[in-house]
Amino acid sequence: MVTTNPRAANACESCRRRKVKCSGDQPCRSCVRHNWECVPGHAGRRKYSEAYVLPPLLSQTMRSFR
Repeated sequence: MVTTNPRAANACESCRRRKVKCSGDQPCRSCVRHNWECVPGHAGRRKYSEAYVLPPLLSQTMRSFR
């Protein structure tokens, strides 16, 4: 059985930009190996999908026309 290292919860900015696996260490292994600057990533909050935003907005708009 092949084991893999778990991915970091939040990749550093260099790994995120280059779309490579981040070890999550500070500095991470990819940045050390490639001599990149390792800037910790942020967990940024995801925006709501349109499926949750549009129906209430549509309902409100329809009520305003009545």
